[in-house]
Amino acid sequence: PAFVKGREKDFCFNPAFVKGREKDFCFNPAFVKGREKDFCFNPAFVKGREKDFCFNSAFVKGREKDFCFNPAFVKGREKDFCFNSAFAKGRVLCQRGWGKEELQVIYRT
Repeated sequence: PAFVKGREKDFCFNPAFVKGREKDFCFNPAFVKGREKDFCFNPAFVKGREKDFCFNSAFVKGREKDFCFNPAFVKGREKDFCFNSAFAKGRVLCQRGWGKEELQVIYRT
């Protein structure tokens, strides 16, 4: 949430933004605390779609603050990518250095 302060509406980290769409956007650890089984932090929830979602609890455990995708997709660049609602349409929003420069990139499944 701190990362996208002022831009909560552009990212799913804001519970208010994804209310009613929890199953589509659920990476905020604080938001899903105690409800992991209902969200994508649960490997079983995204079984068969691991390549599309990096919220696998085993993968993000201890790295929740990185908000990264599939390690294979952004290996070595985890900090350059952040999840965006656009991902639902097959895209992700890339932000270099958590900065202002934004680029649309096609997610490779």
